[in-house]
Amino acid sequence: QQQQQQPHQGILVECDMLRHTTLAPSVRNKLFKQIAAKVALAARCDAVNVQQGRKRTAAPGEQFRAVLQKKLEQWQEPQKAQVQKALPKITFTLLIWSALYIL
Repeated sequence: QQQQQQPHQGILVECDMLRHTTLAPSVRNKLFKQIAAKVALAARCDAVNVQQGRKRTAAPGEQFRAVLQKKLEQWQEPQKAQVQKALPKITFTLLIWSALYIL
């Protein structure tokens, strides 16, 4: 019997955003990829700060977390129903113009 292979997720699975959400697997994977990208950006910010002699701060990480939480809230909202547009009101002049166009 073949087992389905799970993608390697590593330590990021322990992130509280992923652990405390009940999302569909596709949205969960999307969130996982976003978290991985933001962690990589935060690491690069730290590296640049150290190279330029500045202190490491949590500000970039906090900003990235706020962005991710906002996206997560948007993904958890129910989909909006499509609005059906009303057909245009048929007037006598519209009927005449359409009849002339057909002829």
